[in-house]
Amino acid sequence: MEALRQDDPRRFGPYTTLARVRESAVAVHFLARGADRDGLALVTAARPALASVPAFRRRFWSEARTAERLAGGPVPRP
Repeated sequence: MEALRQDDPRRFGPYTTLARVRESAVAVHFLARGADRDGLALVTAARPALASVPAFRRRFWSEARTAERLAGGPVPRP
């Protein structure tokens, strides 16, 4: 885990970004706290260049739905 960089988003909807967890070729994973401040969440942000590609978006959301089923919790959409 590492500190946020200057150009990292500070919020994702109701989630406040706390730190970078890891970075890959397609996304950056952030540790975030929800608005209720009770729990932590892992927020995966696709790289903007890839997020604009329709096939990538379909695959990304397919994986998010799978994660939702496995975790038993919601996966918010932007």
